[in-house]
Amino acid sequence: MAESGSEDGSDAQSSGGEDPGCLAAFAVSPTPFEKISCLGEGAFGAVWLARCKETGRNIALKEVPRHLAEPHLLHPERDVLRQVARSREDGSSWVSPALTELVMSFTTSFAICLAMELVEGAHLLDHVRAASRMSELQVQWYTAELAAALTWLHTAGWLYRDLKLTNVMVSLSQESYGRVKLIDYGFAFYGAWCDKAVGTLRTMAPEVICCADSSWLEHLKLVCPTAVVGYGPAADWWSLGILLYELLTGQPPYGHQDDIVLEGFQTLQAQLASPGMQWPGDSEASGAAKEAVSAFCRIDPADRPSSGAEVRRYEFFASIDWAAVDSSTAPGPSFDTTLGHTAASAAADPCRPRRGALPVACEEPDPFTDW
Repeated sequence: MAESGSEDGSDAQSSGGEDPGCLAAFAVSPTPFEKISCLGEGAFGAVWLARCKETGRNIALKEVPRHLAEPHLLHPERDVLRQVARSREDGSSWVSPALTELVMSFTTSFAICLAMELVEGAHLLDHVRAASRMSELQVQWYTAELAAALTWLHTAGWLYRDLKLTNVMVSLSQESYGRVKLIDYGFAFYGAWCDKAVGTLRTMAPEVICCADSSWLEHLKLVCPTAVVGYGPAADWWSLGILLYELLTGQPPYGHQDDIVLEGFQTLQAQLASPGMQWPGDSEASGAAKEAVSAFCRIDPADRPSSGAEVRRYEFFASIDWAAVDSSTAPGPSFDTTLGHTAASAAADPCRPRRGALPVACEEPDPFTDW
């Protein structure tokens, strides 16, 4: 992280960023959290392990520097996290335990901040890399939990839009040990239909790519004559199918892990002319598993699942205890889930992100006044 203020950068980092006198005033909130160590950094900001000064509770603190903050992305992310938290607090309806929730949102002169439920553990990608491929029993459980999470989001009016291995963690937290958690809602969209291409190309449905490249719509219409620009919940089911394939085989079905843009785009484009999923020669996936992947990844969105209830009837999930999946208190299966960080280990190995939260001129009006 770029240093700011004192030699060790503490002016901008120790408490979320104090206001230097040279900056124009923002409508900011008090910063009730003490940052301990950096858990990770993405294109738009960093996530910190932080501790509430008043209660001592550990949380995940997402900071997006003001000069990178996009209101049209951050407001939906805050709103879906807030809706999960309020629905759980209200208790009047079921909420998928695979969804993380908001603790609070606040701003500083440097950053827009989301304090979220801390999930200790490791990404699904780390588990796949450690094991090469997962057992089918593991894959059934994790995919079922994610299907339940998508079902809740779609029912509540949200599209997730970026389901991938690095956005899912296997929890080591005591209250959710062995369960999976969705941790990033940066591309969440409230609505049943969208025409903006966002997400990760390797797991992006063809109709989403069409929104970025109009030539793709012509290719898509060869196999799906009713194709139009835009997408709905079916795009999330496609992404779940890609993730299911990756868990079963240890590799993505379209494109190379390290060359997604060049190889993945071209490979998937070729597949549009002859839809179907190719499986590695050494694949041990069952027929039911392959049928589930095929059902999720049909080229025509209308041929994919129309609801979570339909997904639960797939043969692949025949042995799943859906009551346990839906329960927030049921422990996860006894798979090896020791991979990953805990709050204690993260605090013992602090690191700092490469990029700092830079001071910016106060906009009129501030787009995050109501944050």
